[in-house]
Order: sequence, then C-alpha cells, then structure tokens
Amino acid sequence: MTDPNNSIIYGLEFQSRCLCSFVSTEITFLAGTQSLKGDNYVHKIVFDDEGNALNKSIFPHPDGEIWHLSSSPFHEDIIATVHQQFVGSKANQGCTVFKLNNNDGNCTTDKQFDLNCPDKQFVVSKNAMASCGFDVFADFGETTINFWDVDVAKTTNSISSTTKYETKSAIKFSAAEWYPHSSNSQVGAAIDNSVQFYDARDPKVLVSTIDHAHGQMIRDINFNVNKTHTIATCGDDCYVKIWDMRKKSEPLVTMSEHGHWVWSVRFNPLHDSLILSCSSDSRVILHRIASVSSEVNDLERQKDLLEDCVVKYYEDHEDSVYAAEWSHADPWTFASLSYDGRLVINRVPNDEKWKYILD
Repeated sequence: MTDPNNSIIYGLEFQSRCLCSFVSTEITFLAGTQSLKGDNYVHKIVFDDEGNALNKSIFPHPDGEIWHLSSSPFHEDIIATVHQQFVGSKANQGCTVFKLNNNDGNCTTDKQFDLNCPDKQFVVSKNAMASCGFDVFADFGETTINFWDVDVAKTTNSISSTTKYETKSAIKFSAAEWYPHSSNSQVGAAIDNSVQFYDARDPKVLVSTIDHAHGQMIRDINFNVNKTHTIATCGDDCYVKIWDMRKKSEPLVTMSEHGHWVWSVRFNPLHDSLILSCSSDSRVILHRIASVSSEVNDLERQKDLLEDCVVKYYEDHEDSVYAAEWSHADPWTFASLSYDGRLVINRVPNDEKWKYILD
C-alpha cells in the first residue's frame, strides 16, 4: 500500500493552467500546455496507485495555446479545448472538439468540429468554457453565452441550435458551470463579483443572481452534485465561500485561509464535506466543511467530523496553482497544476479517509 503522504510530481515541458479529470476506471487526468512560441500538447496522465507510478501519453494540439480543457463523461477520448493561436500579430481564438487516439504509442489528435459562432466578432473567453457531456454544450464568450445541441458521433459541425445572452455591460464572464440538478437546462456564470443563473431553454430568463458575492472578481464556481441549491465560489479577495442559491443575503460558510487570489474550488464528488481550493499563493488546501454537506445527518454520530476545519495544506508547488481536480475513479485522489507546468497528484490523508469509511 502506498503512503498517502507522498506526492507524485509530473512535469509538463511548457507553462500550463488547465487541468481536468478524465472519466475512466483508472485515475486519469488531462493537462494542456500554453506555450506562445512552441508547439502545444495535451498530456494524459494515468496514476497507478498500487505501484505508485505514472504512465503518460502526449497528444499534439494543433490550434495553439490551450486556455481551457474538458473531457466528455459519455464519449471515450473526446475532449474540448478553448485555444488561442497567433498568425502574424493576429490572435485567433476558438473552441474545438477533438478525439484523442493512441495506436501503439502513436498519439494523434483528430479534430471533430469547431464551434463556429454565427457572430464573426465572437471571441471565446479564456478559461471559461463549460460542458455537460456533449449532447448539450455551452461556450462562454467575453459577454455572450452560446448553447449548442451537438451530435458527437459526427465528425463535422452538427449544431442544431444556439442561444445568446448578453450582459448589461462589457464585463466578461470569468467562470461558468452547468447546474447538475437541472437536466442540462441551467447554468451558473460568474460576472465580475456576482453569480448569475441562466435558463438555457429561454433566452430571456435570468433564474437568479447572487449579487456582490465577493469583494473582487470571482475566479471559479462549483456546484455540489450531491446537494441541490449549493454552490462554492472563490475569487481575488482570497475567500472561498459556500452558498445556498435560495438564501443569497450571506454565504453559509466563508473560508479565508489563502493569502492571494483563489483560482479554483471543487467539492469532492462523493464526500462533499471535503473541498479543494488552490491559489496564487502556491498552496492547495483540503478543507472539511461538514456543517453544510449532504452528509451532515450521517456524520452527526461522529462528533469530530462535524467540525469545519483545514484538513491539510499541500505545499508542493512553487508557482501560482491555477487548477485542482478530484479523480473520477478514486474519490480520495486529486491533482493540482501550477503555471510552471508542475502537475502534482496527492491523496486525502488516511486518518481523514477512515473517518468516512468506518462507522
């Protein structure tokens, strides 16, 4: 059995800021590079927990710098990237769906289709694309959301409809995510320091708003898949907050352990009292917020689990940590990625893990 206190470090050859978990029976993560001068790649990292070893596959990314990366939970090896490529002095930005192919070590990236917006002036916003499968897809521009109906089985653009929302100002969307309890009909989007909730079925419907959720720009939002109406936010004011979407006057919980901008926050997909956050202070923090989790009733018999606290500070990075993601295959394993291209795989400490397993 491997020691959960040992971090596993993998180095990308270029700078990077985008990371996602890959749906697989193995612990797998994807990371995309952001080199302005050289070629860019998607790194597929498989972690062997028993052998404490990493296996890698590196896929070329033909469309330049990768600003956001996601993988389909329904279609094997299908990914989407938000990217930017310079042709002369002109920056070409877009959003593309690819298929990753690995034939006996020969790794190729096959373009399935671009999401070509009818508005030629539309620019996909950096690090602000969200998807829920690829039967329904959303891309987020600087001031616009486009919803698409997509058939991934086709290798050409197969968009059947789009819907646009315009913000009331030039402030850009900075983060977005599908609401998991609405059957792909609602999304939450961060605009400056507020969060707005849209209905994808009606372009005129603004479902709800949490105004002034943070003192400065919101960098990330994440819904709790195990508890309705619950969302976590983080931002440049160094705070991580948990909200009930129905009670917007004040957050349920506020965490202030980071010393600089907080770039990412993630609920554990199985035990939602465990929450990851990462920051420009180079730290990843594992929080236990049991007081507002879906497990609060089950945990009442274990008094030590009801205490909200920091479980552990992870200090494996030397640069700003832009992303942290839980593994789909193992709820006790997660990865984090810093701008210098260092990807680190860590685990929930055993003494914390056993509290959830033992009655």
